[in-house]
Amino acid sequence: MMFQVMTKLATLERPDGIEAIVVESNEEAVYAYFWESGSVNGFVWLFNIAAVPPENFGEKRQAPANPLPYAGVGTVSSPLVARFKGVWKLREGVIECAIYMDSKLIGVLGKGDKPGWSMFAALDGPLALRLLD
Repeated sequence: MMFQVMTKLATLERPDGIEAIVVESNEEAVYAYFWESGSVNGFVWLFNIAAVPPENFGEKRQAPANPLPYAGVGTVSSPLVARFKGVWKLREGVIECAIYMDSKLIGVLGKGDKPGWSMFAALDGPLALRLLD
């Protein structure tokens, strides 16, 4: 597996301090990870930074860009200056966090979600499920 340097963009802590969503990026994509008691317990690809690659899940890379046809067309250009916010709630007895970037809902990630949901997902796939309005 090829490892890439990840840059932490935000930590969205739950008020009780037990769980947190950590938003990270590399040169290809932005991901969110559900942290609970020091361990990752869920993930979701939020969006690509680089151009959308052709479909290729055979190459094992840490936090790859989501390929066509799973990713929608286009990229988000500057996540480093974005403002992230989390809204925590219980859904069917499971804690989850709605992830906002610059006041726009971009994803939802709950405890155990592998993957969670992204507004930028065009199809359900191994990195993200499609989040509908």
